[in-house]
Amino acid sequence: MVMHRSNGSSVQVMADDAAVASHAGALAVQGLCDKIGLTDAVGSLFPSSPAKIDRGTVLRDLAVAIADGADTVVAVENLRKQALVFGPVASDTTVWRTLDEFTPHRRTGFLGMLAAARAQVWADPKVVVSRLLAVDVDATLVTCHSDKELAAGTYKRGFGFHPIVCSLDCTREPLAVLLRPGNAGANCAEDLLDTLELGLAQLPERSFDTALHDIVVRMDSAGHSHEVVDYLQSHGLGFLIGADLTTDVWQRIGALDDEAWQIAIDQDGAPRDYAHVAELTAPEGWGEGVRLLVRRELAHAGAPMRLLDHDGNRYQVLLTNLITEDVPYLCALYNGRGRAEQIIDELKRCGLGKLPASSFDQNEAWICASLLAASLMRWMQLLLLDGIWQKARIDTLRNFLLHTGARLTRHARRLQMHLNPNWPAAEPLRRAFERLRQIRTPTLQPA
Repeated sequence: MVMHRSNGSSVQVMADDAAVASHAGALAVQGLCDKIGLTDAVGSLFPSSPAKIDRGTVLRDLAVAIADGADTVVAVENLRKQALVFGPVASDTTVWRTLDEFTPHRRTGFLGMLAAARAQVWADPKVVVSRLLAVDVDATLVTCHSDKELAAGTYKRGFGFHPIVCSLDCTREPLAVLLRPGNAGANCAEDLLDTLELGLAQLPERSFDTALHDIVVRMDSAGHSHEVVDYLQSHGLGFLIGADLTTDVWQRIGALDDEAWQIAIDQDGAPRDYAHVAELTAPEGWGEGVRLLVRRELAHAGAPMRLLDHDGNRYQVLLTNLITEDVPYLCALYNGRGRAEQIIDELKRCGLGKLPASSFDQNEAWICASLLAASLMRWMQLLLLDGIWQKARIDTLRNFLLHTGARLTRHARRLQMHLNPNWPAAEPLRRAFERLRQIRTPTLQPA
């Protein structure tokens, strides 16, 4: 066996060359924001400052820093120290001032610009959007370790905030976030519908063409209320909502005979022999066309059981207005909500997980920057990357793409970045920059 000793104790380290970049891949995120027109569009929401500082550029650089792993405003310094790559970057004081100026009116304008940019991204032939648009609305907890405005105790005995996130399953995009105090209820119908409206406003207009797409809203049992169901019914939206296991529902389940149960399927359509689904009698008082479905599955070892669960099965009940008779498909479609948890986790790793300000308004502005960062990362995957890189999680993208080192040179007055050809992401990153140059910059109008 050949033994090799590390060079760590003998290598000479000298910090004497500025012509290197440690986070070269983050330049693609910055360039994408410019190329799709968001930098100029967001800048137009702010009046010109006496110092001639473009607020769109400031917010873009904050979003790039967040995408690169920042969880505080001070982290923009990492870009500022690499001016040769990222250009002039505002100080953290200027970033805080920009967050202060991000009024509710400007946040509304920002969301309109973000929706317009999403429409441009979807118009690219490289982006394939499925017919089924499953929109997920789910609450999550954000822990705070210091006293912040409107932070409060949570139902899990923690302390912080209880935001609601709306996301789109087929493209794995976060659409909207509603920041709320930690003691806000998960089943507040008004908050759930407000978040849903913000999320639906982010979808391009053609998403509502029923000849092209079907929109299905998915919620857990927090959305099991007449207010939510009546809203969805009145707006012609399909829905799959977790229902409460009441005594009446248990009686209906007990009345089912063995022939009523069908074998469940997983996300790929493969049968699950240890899980079964069935349709219960139509619930009363929920409106025309509303159906009640039930799913039972053998609990895995260690799974928590409810008091009324029996025969080793766990039960799940769904409320839906979808008309297909394929009950296994509907239950599998609802279980796809698990991917919404992944999108929320990605968003938390992209700024939502740590709210840096003591002011509630500043934290709402930070969330706008977080949404921009998460959207840019996802759009980079859709527009600039291929294969496994399109499905990679954000930590993988950071470690292999954004944090790629490069040697900098100049040729014909243009900056050149030289990547290590042995680096696994060198070629994907080179192709990403090549595709970035081919994008034509549109003039965005609020959606």
